[in-house]
Amino acid sequence: MALHPRKQDNPDDARASAPAITLGVLSAFEGYVEGFLATAFYLQQQTFGQIAKKLHINNPDVEDMKRDLAAVTARLTL
Repeated sequence: MALHPRKQDNPDDARASAPAITLGVLSAFEGYVEGFLATAFYLQQQTFGQIAKKLHINNPDVEDMKRDLAAVTARLTL
């Protein structure tokens, strides 16, 4: 397998765990950021179309969320 070279031996499930856990955590964080920001936009009385245009986030990191959340909460009044 050229894409994932490794020595030939008895494969086990433990080798696949780390990449699977990493991908799962990244996708969960992306979903969390999008859901959290969508709720904030909804509380600002924005339409679903406006929310969808603002939430095209791919692989956000903590700094992206911090920046976007600061921009959203600056205008948020409860």
